[in-house]
Amino acid sequence: MDATPTKDKKLKKAKRKSVGGEDVQGKSSVKKVKKAKKDTSTEVEAEGANGRVESEEQAGEKEVSTKAEKKGEGEDVQSKMEEGRKDGEEKGPGRKYTVSIALPGSIISNAQTKALKSYLAGQVARAAAVFNVDEIVVFKEEENPKLLAKQEVDPNFFLAHNLQYLETPQYLRKDFFPRHDSLEFAGVMNPVDAPHHLRASEESKYREGVVLNKPVKKGHGSFINIGLRKECMVNKHIKPGVRVTVEVLEEQKKNYVGRVVSPAQPREQDGLYWGYQTRIAPNLNAAMSSCPFEGGYDLVIGTSERGEDIQGIEMKPFKHLLVVFGGLGGLEVSLDEQDTNKIASLFHHYVNTCPGQGSRTIRTEEAVLITMTALKSKIGKLDM
Repeated sequence: MDATPTKDKKLKKAKRKSVGGEDVQGKSSVKKVKKAKKDTSTEVEAEGANGRVESEEQAGEKEVSTKAEKKGEGEDVQSKMEEGRKDGEEKGPGRKYTVSIALPGSIISNAQTKALKSYLAGQVARAAAVFNVDEIVVFKEEENPKLLAKQEVDPNFFLAHNLQYLETPQYLRKDFFPRHDSLEFAGVMNPVDAPHHLRASEESKYREGVVLNKPVKKGHGSFINIGLRKECMVNKHIKPGVRVTVEVLEEQKKNYVGRVVSPAQPREQDGLYWGYQTRIAPNLNAAMSSCPFEGGYDLVIGTSERGEDIQGIEMKPFKHLLVVFGGLGGLEVSLDEQDTNKIASLFHHYVNTCPGQGSRTIRTEEAVLITMTALKSKIGKLDM
């Protein structure tokens, strides 16, 4: 699809950054992201709601010196940080591989009302969370210009914006999502209830937070709102408004003490699912080639009723898996190609995950559930 989003509408998103400055998990500093024009990549980039500062070391590149000049409490905080850093360096029974899905934003166009469009977006988000999906790529399909002109919303932006909203913990949404037309019916979407969507009464080693614009004593870094009754202090000065992943180390009388870590750490070290990142690609080819993970996607699976039975395939080991879904017309429309052999050559596997289907069509949101269920038993055994 080659839709031109309205220029004055901007999408806030947070981008996860990896150690060394690469995009990893899609949630970090706060930026307003302009929807892309025609012929330009429209990755939903933001440094905020769907993005985070990667670690204390990376945050330090943007910070002022935070060495404590006084003894006592400042030294105690520093010692807690050092203890936490040593603990964080120890490898745990985590998950190193990532799972991504790609689907066209045009699936939103098939819903008759904005409320139904929102509900559909919620179904996709729920499916992603249930199956521990780390990234959702919304790519554009070519659509009839006349039909496109009649649409009240840009389907790609609408889907991506709602996916970002649902992924963000409830206590952070007011900081990253101002009132917007595309979120008018956010209330009809079922919550994803992911592990990082913590209640104030729940305890967790990690929490998502936003850096507060609050003065601190010299040598005490920054205060973070982590969704608890007391704020969390980290020993690094970070720009206010940035979304971060915090490892909570200790509760003190007035606040918690913690340290900023990579948003991938809960998954890699502790095996915790920590949400998904969202990006928009101008077409399917860009969705497959513009991978935010180091080394790119090393296993790409296409889905179609014309593919081979998924039960008969042998998947190779992988680090980063991408599963691609078509829209109303299937991948043939997405790729503007009818030759099944040519389409199959673009993927490592071109599979039919529901052979013998009783309905003529399987909706994309249904295909996500069916496919991820079929792949579930294969995925966890093959990570490198």
